[in-house]
Amino acid sequence: MTAEAGRARADIAGIIEWMSLEWNAHDADGYAALFTNDANAVIINGDHQRGRHAIAEGHREIFTGIYRDSVIVSMIEQLRFLAPDIALVHLESRLDVATGPAAGVYRARPSLILVKTEAGWRITAFHNTLCADKGRVLATARAARAAWSLF
Repeated sequence: MTAEAGRARADIAGIIEWMSLEWNAHDADGYAALFTNDANAVIINGDHQRGRHAIAEGHREIFTGIYRDSVIVSMIEQLRFLAPDIALVHLESRLDVATGPAAGVYRARPSLILVKTEAGWRITAFHNTLCADKGRVLATARAARAAWSLF
């Protein structure tokens, strides 16, 4: 791996960490800042959010509603460069929702396409898929955070 590819991988890993931090802070604008202005995001319920503004508004709604007491941990499962400035990333995510009608622990496998912009790497496409095998999920956010240190 070249030094440039190593830096790109580290930068993308930083974006994924930033994504979890913004989610856990329930900061819709901070979360949306990870996306390009013209990004597309298909979220876990199938809603298609078009553009950074729509992504911010959609996440503001869930951060103050159904996921207001949630904690997420995401780890890179696979990172592949499609071109030097385009990357495909598959994540392994665990979401712990403490209260409300969605209370529980969920496992998902988001797919992202990131592009290198003047501002650094940003997400231009995001698609989230809920995993059916809930038996593999971690029981608590504390366990999920502890598991993060293993990767």
